[in-house]
Parts: sequence; C-alpha cells; structure tokens
Amino acid sequence: MKTSSSAQGGVDDWKKRKEEQARRRKISNDLKKCEEEIARLEGEGEQLDNEISLPENSTDPEKLSSLNDKREAINERLMVLYEQWEELSEQAAEYEE
Repeated sequence: MKTSSSAQGGVDDWKKRKEEQARRRKISNDLKKCEEEIARLEGEGEQLDNEISLPENSTDPEKLSSLNDKREAINERLMVLYEQWEELSEQAAEYEE
C-alpha cells in the first residue's frame, strides 16, 4: 500500500509542477502581449499627437475634436494596460523569487 501512496505522491508532484509551469507560461505570454499592445498604442498616440499639432488641423474644429477623442480613447486603454502590466510583472516576479 505504501508503494501506491508513494507513486500517487509522485504523480501529484508532477501534476503540480506542470500546473505551475503552465501558470508561468501564461503569465509570461500575457505580459508579452500586454507589452506589445502598450508599444502599439503608444506609437498610435504619438502619430495622433503629430496630427493634432499640424497647422491645418488647428483650423478644423471637427477634425481636431475627432483626433482628440481618439487620443483620449488610447490614453484610457493605456491606463488599463499599464495596470495589467504591473499586476503581471508582480506575478512574474513572485515566480522568480
């Protein structure tokens, strides 16, 4: 009976290690996706800032309003992503300790 219990313990340990490895991979993948999305949105934000600062757009209130709305939406999404990045970074750091 002891052998069976030992074997079961080994299987349980193996399952726990596999589950932990899967969690680490998921956190790592999510962190990478989050960083890529942040970089993409920051780039879009810079492009919008450049468009907003063009002299021809300063005289077109509708265009300026539309550009500002887009920039605000990007800023809001970035705030959410920055928070997600921080949480994921903390989770990743826990596995490194």
